Amino acid sequence: MPAKDPLHERLKTLFSTLSEVFSEYKPDEIAIEKMFFAKGTKAAISMGHTRGAVLVAAALTGMPIFEYSALEVKKAVVGYGKADKNQVQCMVSQILNIRHKLSPDSADAIALAVCHAHTRR
Repeated sequence: MPAKDPLHERLKTLFSTLSEVFSEYKPDEIAIEKMFFAKGTKAAISMGHTRGAVLVAAALTGMPIFEYSALEVKKAVVGYGKADKNQVQCMVSQILNIRHKLSPDSADAIALAVCHAHTRR
């Protein structure tokens, strides 16, 4: 979403889009990364708003919601809780035999799903 758009419009788009995805794919469970420490006050507030929109969209599905810290995700995927983004990308690609390069955000999302799958066994 363009950063120039007003915050309320970006949150509305995020909420609506997630609601559509949840409605279309009907997940049995939802995994979300826990809040991490942001580098500044503005980033922390923005992350809080975004997380709020995600949590409400998820909660309205009635599905169970599971939260994992970045440390838990990295440990589950890489085996080391302080792994860097490149290590996460590499391990996600290896675990799932993905041949193309993943963006850091895609790798993080898939890593969260892998962590959840391993944790819920």
